Amino acid sequence: MDNYVMQVVCTFRSSSPSKMFINDSTSLDSDLRPEFFNLGYDLFLDRSTIKATFIPSDIFDDTSALFQHLPSKLNIINAASFFHFFDWGRQVAVTKQVVKLLRPVPGSLLTGRHSGNVQPGKREGSEL
Repeated sequence: MDNYVMQVVCTFRSSSPSKMFINDSTSLDSDLRPEFFNLGYDLFLDRSTIKATFIPSDIFDDTSALFQHLPSKLNIINAASFFHFFDWGRQVAVTKQVVKLLRPVPGSLLTGRHSGNVQPGKREGSEL
């Protein structure tokens, strides 16, 4: 079985430069809105070089393409700048959804890049 790496990102394949290190047919990206894939190609000028497969899907929808084709098949998921879109309850729920996609073996890995605040809560406007 192939080793698959997937990025769950928000808008414009925000981690696209990582494709310099993992850029083959086992690299997958997913976003809710498929138009962001084309915008990412335009932004990074990499339409002819990116070999990843792009899967438009709603991470909360168990009938989406992600869950129809990839449950328990991914070795590494990178969720960079993703969880911050959700409040705490939805962060817990989306984490459970993402973990469903990981292969249930030692060494499977969920990574990401996030920022936070020592004071929990929703931030708006100048509080950011």
